[in-house]
Amino acid sequence: MLTYRLQRRRFRILQGGVPSFPAPVHIEMHLGPPPPFGMGVGGRTTTRAAPATASIDANTGHATIASATPFDPVDVTVEYQNMAVQMKGDILTVDVTCTDLQELQGLVETFYHLLPVILNVDFGDPPHVLRVSGTIGQSSFIWELVENYAEFYPTTTEKQQHRIIDARERMTGLISEGKNRRLAAAYHYFHVACRLRAAGDSPWEFMGEALVNLTKTLQALFGESRDDVRVGLGSLGYSKEEIERSFILVMVLRQFDAGHVMLSIMTDVQAVSLNRYVQGREQRFRTLLQRVTAAVAAGTCQLEQREALTLDAKEEALLSDVEAANRFEEQSRPST
Repeated sequence: MLTYRLQRRRFRILQGGVPSFPAPVHIEMHLGPPPPFGMGVGGRTTTRAAPATASIDANTGHATIASATPFDPVDVTVEYQNMAVQMKGDILTVDVTCTDLQELQGLVETFYHLLPVILNVDFGDPPHVLRVSGTIGQSSFIWELVENYAEFYPTTTEKQQHRIIDARERMTGLISEGKNRRLAAAYHYFHVACRLRAAGDSPWEFMGEALVNLTKTLQALFGESRDDVRVGLGSLGYSKEEIERSFILVMVLRQFDAGHVMLSIMTDVQAVSLNRYVQGREQRFRTLLQRVTAAVAAGTCQLEQREALTLDAKEEALLSDVEAANRFEEQSRPST
């Protein structure tokens, strides 16, 4: 839980100088999206008993509904012995006295990570935190990342055009008509991994799920077992150390709050080390796929072919269970 969400953050003081503790603290946490807080229309949240327009994007399948007017912004205040919490519109404020910076850090992290996931149980649109700011005594702050890792890809029009032509040739030459099905599947799973990193509210929101799809990329190319993957990578010229550290470790991490539940929490040092590693995987796998593609095109690498593209008996049986579940839920759905 939170394995890839835990990033080192700091309170950067904007004005007022270095604060001293204990001190009165005011925290402002901006959440989104606006509709479930009465701050706008759209998404899947709509005002009860009010005119609304539903829209379906026939290109993407996304459906939204927009009320003629949003409901009034939420305005809730809960006071405790030493703390006041208010949700006004899409801004959460917390007023409290903190004895030190560590206590403040723990308080902010608690609201930041737990409030959205608890609200999500009852909200139609999943909330998330956009930014955090506030004051410590007379000093104003923003809560920001200590460090970040990013890769950029300089290019030119000519190079991009050449890549588009190459992609078209791969479609017609390498993976058309069911050929090199494993290569096509690897392209797909790698694309999903990249989309997950791009679609989240941060590069690591869906990092665990991205690791699962990077593992599928390797298995699509070379087989289910780690030994199959080792043999396949070795045939492409990767060293034993590269194979273990750059690729097999990704398959192991699938069990680390990715394909399996993890309830323990890492230390800051452990989180930094893990996130530095996983954020560097995209380019490693991109280079792998480029190498595999070139080898398959040159005939120096032959991936295992699968002639039959239909579901096997086990897969058919699973989908039969899905159809039975659909019928059950349809029959048990309350009438309106």
